[in-house]
Amino acid sequence: MGDKAGEGISHGNLGNAYQGLGQFKTAIQYHQRHLEMALEMGDKTGEGKSHCNLGNAYRSLGQFKTAIQHHQRHLEITKEVGDKAREGKSYGSLGNAYQGLRQLKTAIQYHQRHLEIAKEVGDNAGEGFSYGSLGNAYQGLGQFKTAIQYHQRHLEIAKEVGDKVGEGKSNGGLGNAYQGLGQLKTAIQYHERHLEIANEMGDKAGEGISHGNLGNAYQGLGQLKTAIQYHQRHLEITKEVGDKAREGKSYGSLGNAYQGLRQLKTAIQYHQRHLEIAKEVGDNAGEGFSYGSLGNAYQGLGQFKTAIQYHQRHLEIAKEVGDKVGEGKSNGGLGNAYQGLGQLKTAIQYHERHLEIANEMGDKAGEGISHGNLGNAYQVLGQFKKAIQYHQRHLEMALEMGDKTGEGKSHCNLGNAYRSLGQFKTAIQYHQRHLEIAKEVGNKTEEGFSYGSLGNAYQGLGQFKTAIQYHQRHLEIAKEVGDKVGEGKSNGGLGNAYQGLGQLKTAIQYHERHLEIANEMGDKVGEGISHGNLGNAYQGLGQFKTAIQYHQRHLEMALEVGDKTGEGKSHCNLGNAYRSLGQFKTAIQYHQRHLEIAKEVGDKAGEGKSNSGLGNAYQGLGQFKTAIQYHHHHLEIAKEVGDKAGEGKSNGGLGNAYQGLGQFKTAIQYHQRHLEIAKEVGDKAGEGKSNGGLGNAYQGLRQFKTAIQYHQRHLEIAKEVGDKAGEGKSNGGLGNAYQGLGRFKTAIQYRQRHLEIAKEVGDKAGEGKSNGGLGNAYQGLGRFKTAIQYHQRHLEIAKEVGDKAGEGKSNGGLGNAYQGLGQFKTAIQCHQRHLEIAKEVGDKAGEGKSYGGLGIAYQSLGQFKTTIEYHQRHLEISKDVGDKAGEGRSYGNLGNAYQGLGQFRTAIHYHQHHLEIAKEVGDKAGEGKSYGGLGITYQSLGQFKTAIEYHQCHLEIAKEVGDKNGEACALSLLGSNYECLGKLKKAFFCYHSSVLLYNDIRASLQLNDQWKISFRNQHQNAYRGLWCVNIKQGKNVKALLAAEEGRAQALRDLMDTKYYPGCSSTHRASCVSLSRVPLDTVFIAVRGPCFYFWIFSNDDIKVRKVNINNYRREDELGFFIRLLNKTALKESVQEVLLQSKMLHLTRRQRRKWPMV
Repeated sequence: MGDKAGEGISHGNLGNAYQGLGQFKTAIQYHQRHLEMALEMGDKTGEGKSHCNLGNAYRSLGQFKTAIQHHQRHLEITKEVGDKAREGKSYGSLGNAYQGLRQLKTAIQYHQRHLEIAKEVGDNAGEGFSYGSLGNAYQGLGQFKTAIQYHQRHLEIAKEVGDKVGEGKSNGGLGNAYQGLGQLKTAIQYHERHLEIANEMGDKAGEGISHGNLGNAYQGLGQLKTAIQYHQRHLEITKEVGDKAREGKSYGSLGNAYQGLRQLKTAIQYHQRHLEIAKEVGDNAGEGFSYGSLGNAYQGLGQFKTAIQYHQRHLEIAKEVGDKVGEGKSNGGLGNAYQGLGQLKTAIQYHERHLEIANEMGDKAGEGISHGNLGNAYQVLGQFKKAIQYHQRHLEMALEMGDKTGEGKSHCNLGNAYRSLGQFKTAIQYHQRHLEIAKEVGNKTEEGFSYGSLGNAYQGLGQFKTAIQYHQRHLEIAKEVGDKVGEGKSNGGLGNAYQGLGQLKTAIQYHERHLEIANEMGDKVGEGISHGNLGNAYQGLGQFKTAIQYHQRHLEMALEVGDKTGEGKSHCNLGNAYRSLGQFKTAIQYHQRHLEIAKEVGDKAGEGKSNSGLGNAYQGLGQFKTAIQYHHHHLEIAKEVGDKAGEGKSNGGLGNAYQGLGQFKTAIQYHQRHLEIAKEVGDKAGEGKSNGGLGNAYQGLRQFKTAIQYHQRHLEIAKEVGDKAGEGKSNGGLGNAYQGLGRFKTAIQYRQRHLEIAKEVGDKAGEGKSNGGLGNAYQGLGRFKTAIQYHQRHLEIAKEVGDKAGEGKSNGGLGNAYQGLGQFKTAIQCHQRHLEIAKEVGDKAGEGKSYGGLGIAYQSLGQFKTTIEYHQRHLEISKDVGDKAGEGRSYGNLGNAYQGLGQFRTAIHYHQHHLEIAKEVGDKAGEGKSYGGLGITYQSLGQFKTAIEYHQCHLEIAKEVGDKNGEACALSLLGSNYECLGKLKKAFFCYHSSVLLYNDIRASLQLNDQWKISFRNQHQNAYRGLWCVNIKQGKNVKALLAAEEGRAQALRDLMDTKYYPGCSSTHRASCVSLSRVPLDTVFIAVRGPCFYFWIFSNDDIKVRKVNINNYRREDELGFFIRLLNKTALKESVQEVLLQSKMLHLTRRQRRKWPMV
């Protein structure tokens, strides 16, 4: 027909139709043809329409600048032809285009101009549309309440003019605005109304959009499965109507929903499909968004480098199309990805750029998000106060905008920051508010997260049972909404809480479940964290080699994904594990690497922790001064960043280090400060540990009763919070304290409880230590055979778990036990093995102790020069590491050795120095021993009165601290001095009291005759002194009985055990009478260079004394006597055993008769 005008219009209509299908490039071709024809005909109206349509098409493609050029030309033409209505529409179109560029303030100006013209010309529909557009723009600015007012006005006009499509759109706009406010249930109501209208009108596009919006709203509620159903329906509709652009967007929405479910691989597939469609239809904005979404998904998988590539591509596209908001979001995404890599300074730069753009654009929502992200980054850096400032600003903005979701998240972040500061009660308040908001808006996912956060906070307080309840609730919600990553995290939280309770096997089960889920979801970060947690749990069980394998896997994964923070943590955990193995040098290497990484990424909190780890490791090496330097640096950093929990821990570490130096009073000050901080922040676990530390320090001062009070408080707290590991340790501490009091049986009960708990929770390291403690306690009772069995078990466990430090200590314990038995050569072998291990692992303190043990053993063999060499080496090491208590002991041992050499003045010098140090550090037991050493030396010089004064001091202190062996020793030496002064009654009383104490200890040695003989030989002076004083007093019969008692003891102990196992040591004299020893036996005893003969003649006992000069040593005389008595004793023993057996049978027969 040659109708050019009609042809042009049809081209325009076809363009609009293809645009509706999302085929924007085809649409542009038709609109371009319309424009050409309009220009050809000089049709200004057609020219304007085609420019308007082209602007809309290019805007749909995300090419906003090109769109603006076309709308600007449309505006010029409308003004030129005087078409006010179309002029208004062109302002509206320009507003939409600038809105696409996120230049929202400019967009508002254009929409405002559209509104004015619409009102001027009476264009009700245009007025409604302009209100809707203004609502969208203010919504983009985060001013949701203002947006609601505009959408509400749009709705009113739409209803007034009967515009059902407008009514639907305004409901959709209201839904989006309320969603921005976090009022998701209200949002859903509006979106459902939009859906109803779309269905009523047969508006497929509107139906699809409302389904998409409903999906977003349910996603915001955490009801992700429901969200997916709506997005799936949106996708079906877009395919049905052939709308490629919206098809792409629905794929993107599905990707976001699956990402919320942490099904990240599925999410990536959807985002990838969105990207393909965006490229296909030329949608640059959609292409950018899909790149950003892919970046988020790969970030969730822990593939941070891949994530960065996608976010970088999003940034490039955003800059290319002039999308400032997209540019801001991509900077935010890059910041999060670099934060995942532990490159926090770089992350902060990107988040700051996001903040700048948000401020520039007036994007309140983006501004709030960037503040939250900056807070998170500074929190990871350990700059908690700065983090709190950013989170507080986020909260203020959320409240200002009425953004409930943002308000909840900022409360959550503030809770995390205060938890990192150790201010757990404040943290709980914020997490509680987060929970309330999540419930208020109906967001199940956030509700779950808040429960998990509350669990972590209560865990920080040491209230592990409460923590478990919250983590359990998180787990239930995660399963309910299908949040697999949340399910994994809640299992991890439960594992940590049960670990805090010392229920390590249960903890492992939860951590293994976390690992399974992480593997299933491809969550590299979660997989790494669960490996680290499993490592910590196995470390708690004392299975250090298994722990190392898990930590090593964590390290490998961190290196694989470039996670610097995870790399640092795994190095820290490996350091702790190798320290537990006693491989302190290896531990230091790992902690040193952690420190380097922390400094590299600017992580102040990590820097503090690594200094703490180094302090603990050097403490294990016995290098206490170096340890103190590292703990001090930890303390400085903790104070700098406001980390109260870290401040408390560093004070505790300093207390332990000064305790290692023997500076117990200083140690107490630091443990007291730890206790104050723990109480201040409500940290029950820390309160328990600090009480335990104070108990150990007062124990070092030998103030055992005070120590017991602190260990008892530790025990009470451990029971209160259900901390089985702490309960075990406190029982062990109580065992140590009661042992110090000499109450060995009570000590054994507590140690036995420690052992039971260690076995119950599967703590092999604790089991080993408790066996070692039991060995020490039984050694204190003089039951050396039992002690050896426990030390041997400690040794076996230490070897089993690869604990070199424990292996060394158990060898040292065995050495002490064999030395107590008088088996000095065996003792030397054990101490030598302790020395080898100490040198192997670099344990200076252990090396010093082993030298001391060797010195004492060689001294018992009379090899004083060798003894001096070992004690001198102990002294050098003690001075080197600053161990005052060890220095004092080595001085005392050197004094004993020089005394054995007869160099009494030198001996006095060393004992005097021991005394000074013991008083300086408050070591009462050491003070007592130094008095004893001085007394022996002055006695050797013949200064008996001075010697008595020193021994009296030793006796008083031994009684004060409950040292039974020391008390017996002091009494024996007092007896010797009184005998030398001729004060025989006092001498008799002291010898007799000493013998009673020694007999009580000896009675517990049970059946090992060799051990009993060794023990008696060590303490024979008291026995000999007793019968010698009797002879000097003319009490020959009593002297004989005293001497005979020693010979009969082995027989009596055998009979006690075989026939009267129930008899106590205090009543054993009634079980076996010495009168049963044949009286016609000739008895010979030795003291000094003399034989003493008891001869029975004419019903009288006579004593003859003969000096023997042919024997140089007393033990040669003893050997002669044993040969002489062997035959005579044989018959006597047999007779006594027979009579005793008959007595036992008679008693059994009596028991058969009924009682009258």
